[in-house]
Amino acid sequence: MAASKNLSAPIITALKAIIAILVICPASFSFELEWKSMTSFKDVRRMKLINDTVYMATSGGLLINGVNNVSSAGQEFTNVDGLGTVDITDIIADSSGIKWVTGMGRLLRFDYPAIEQFPFLDQNNNLIKLHTVADDGDFLWIGTEIGLVLFSKIDDGGQIQDSYTLFEGLNPSPAVFDIFLDGDTIWIATSGGLAVADKSDPVQLKSPSNWKTYDRLRYPELHADSIKRVVEFESQIYAATDSGLYGLDRTTIDTFLIVPLGQASSFSDLKVENDSLFFYSVSVFGVIKSSIPATLSTSGLPARPNTGVTNGIFRWVGLPARGAYQNSTGSFQVYQFTGLPSGNVADLTIAENGVVTAGFVSGQGGRLVSGQWSVFGLVRQATVVSDDPSGDAWIGARGYGIWRFGAGAPINYDENGTTMRGNTDGPTGPSFVFPVGLNTQGNFIYVACFRA
Repeated sequence: MAASKNLSAPIITALKAIIAILVICPASFSFELEWKSMTSFKDVRRMKLINDTVYMATSGGLLINGVNNVSSAGQEFTNVDGLGTVDITDIIADSSGIKWVTGMGRLLRFDYPAIEQFPFLDQNNNLIKLHTVADDGDFLWIGTEIGLVLFSKIDDGGQIQDSYTLFEGLNPSPAVFDIFLDGDTIWIATSGGLAVADKSDPVQLKSPSNWKTYDRLRYPELHADSIKRVVEFESQIYAATDSGLYGLDRTTIDTFLIVPLGQASSFSDLKVENDSLFFYSVSVFGVIKSSIPATLSTSGLPARPNTGVTNGIFRWVGLPARGAYQNSTGSFQVYQFTGLPSGNVADLTIAENGVVTAGFVSGQGGRLVSGQWSVFGLVRQATVVSDDPSGDAWIGARGYGIWRFGAGAPINYDENGTTMRGNTDGPTGPSFVFPVGLNTQGNFIYVACFRA
């Protein structure tokens, strides 16, 4: 098959989410090993403020930090710290103060240092991804990738009570992204639309006719079926969708009204904080107060945030794949302690001085020195990594030759001025230099290129 810059390299295995590093215990000469997961917390899904602590649910695990602690590292929790997964989606504190975390295939009772895992499996014993959790006294309502689940906190120490996959006219087994409880009423935001029912008798929820649903077929003003968030604010239901932010007008007949500033954008989060509703999307970051929407400053951010929280003085926000930021000084500044530059690791090397250099499928390279990562762009995904006796690092980039990182600016080497050659399969013709092997010896570097 012809190689191109838009195709995945068949010889690269992306190590999704973690690098596992073996550290030999110095206290003995035994063969006991201690695993440490180095993950990326940059893909922030949700932020929750519990007491005076910010909890960040990310694709690399759970990151916890004091809300006023903007200049030092927080606590990191990954698969080897009791989570059993790094793919975390939500966290809440229930009425008794116990924290519950959702992730890939697991519900976690997070009473640190005690962490209890409750696996979620389908009929074929495959792990089910959980998206969200809501507290309901002795029970939890959990949104999963295949429907809604009722979980008992007290029966046998915690167990699934029932599951629900049919909601009136929606397609069966939709993903449930968000849950809002209002007394005996439950609202769920799903991949197929919005649904509401009386939950006072959970058995009745098994019948699809006991749900009222809203989708694009019956409510064309929605323009999208996938609902990401649902909240109540100032006695009105708001729905964040893939194509806008809507308020549900129920005065005469149910009608969805687009919120000004909320048109034609994919919305990711809604947060009711004090007397305001904050909304997050790819094109607008704003607030609604007294029914009036307004935009908020994104000064210092490389893109608009997808979630956030406030301590009443300043705000923390998360950006997909770009980490966490806070605006305690006025404009937003990056929070430095979010682990690896990316979760998709192509290759790495460890120099004699302990410096770790890694290349990432996201098109980045990084060096870990004294606990901090420095990051640099490679144009395209990394393929192979090596270092040399001088301490410089070399990283191959798919279709763009190799990069040298040391003192000064990075230097790119390709078919111009070197003996490396590309191939005619790529869109750039012979300039498509695709390193698949890289090593150094003394003052020499050896590069193997795909179909050179």
